[in-house]
Amino acid sequence: MKSIDNINKLIEELKDEEIEEASVTGDIAGYNTPFAFSDGSEEDEEERDENAINSTGYKVVGENMSTFKKMMLGEVSYKKYKTDPTLSSRQKVNTSIQEINRKLYEIERVITHAVKLKTEDGVNTGQYWKSTNHRLRKISERLIRISNKARKFGE
Repeated sequence: MKSIDNINKLIEELKDEEIEEASVTGDIAGYNTPFAFSDGSEEDEEERDENAINSTGYKVVGENMSTFKKMMLGEVSYKKYKTDPTLSSRQKVNTSIQEINRKLYEIERVITHAVKLKTEDGVNTGQYWKSTNHRLRKISERLIRISNKARKFGE
């Protein structure tokens, strides 16, 4: 009981003293957020970018990314993509074809690897998850739609 009395006595003494606020995450990398409460002004953005460059050695590329690349990532609407003056319509169409070709190659590679693994390890369709068969049907339907659009595009 004596220790509880000592604790209560210390608490009473500390009530009258001013205690500095302590942070246990202050020195941990990743918890320092100097712009967490910035108002988003242009000056804050410039200071944030400068801080990012000085502390990491990398550059902030968000605004420097082309509208075409943002469109490929699904970050830009068709209207903004269409009116982007950095590329002509001809360049946009040809670049789109290149990007489609690259992504289809990646998809084909993933499918090839999956089929090879399925064959080598003897996985049969009965071992698929319930959602897998549904997804395969959806992928097949989507590929048919894409194939029809590609044919129309080539006309």
